Amino acid sequence: MDAELSLIMANVGLARQGSFVLDPFVGTGSFLVTSSHFGAFTMGSDIDGRQIRGKGNNKNIESNAIQYDLTHRILGTVVCDIAHHPWRETEFWDAIICDPPYGVRAGAKKIAVNPKTPPKTSPFNADGSYKLPQTVPYELDDVLTDLIAFAAKHLTPCGRLVYWLPTITESYSAKDVPRHKRLRLVDNCEQDFGKWARRLIVMEKLGAEEPDLDVEAMLVEIEKGIAATKLLDGGAVKVGEDGTVTLIDNPAHRGFRDGYFTSFASTGPSSSD
Repeated sequence: MDAELSLIMANVGLARQGSFVLDPFVGTGSFLVTSSHFGAFTMGSDIDGRQIRGKGNNKNIESNAIQYDLTHRILGTVVCDIAHHPWRETEFWDAIICDPPYGVRAGAKKIAVNPKTPPKTSPFNADGSYKLPQTVPYELDDVLTDLIAFAAKHLTPCGRLVYWLPTITESYSAKDVPRHKRLRLVDNCEQDFGKWARRLIVMEKLGAEEPDLDVEAMLVEIEKGIAATKLLDGGAVKVGEDGTVTLIDNPAHRGFRDGYFTSFASTGPSSSD
């Protein structure tokens, strides 16, 4: 992630002295560095431990923390995915700041039994080391649904979720942004790349005494940071048991990876249809 954008995301996530910030797709740890720069205590997790460990020769998250004198604020990392994690079921994180995997460089993965290669009975390798858990492909739509549900459960009241949402320009609609009845949409800023774009989504958890957002409230979107609202049709709204809200059946980020590698030759109906 570009250093300037990382700083912007940490800023809008309200990373500050004494706050606790999580990056659940930590990769090489840029958000840990920038959030800690603002005084936050940070932790990260990732399904791919190789990115966390880096290439050796002091080229990893730990060496970055030492270089920027942030070892007292970057608390550590965990190898897990957003759906299978060790965090307590409590409101702890003041901010979740991340860049979910789009599946462009490598397809996203989550822990699960791969039906094509059933796991062996022993949890150990031949050399006595523990085997890594099996993984299966993790579709972007599912990644975002799990991220929203995780944030609604684990953020402190008024805590913020800040993440990038990739979209296909031709078919994007404001309804594409995944929602939750406990998360207020604060901003939606586009970075345009032509046929596709990514949007910086900023959401804030409701205060402890605030009632859940109703469907009508969720249909009022803030577009590109402009102080104007746009009412949307609520006919396709679906509310899950975990509080996640889907405003459209086929969001523009679904199938993003396939579209990216075919130059978005066929992206379906446009948002004006």
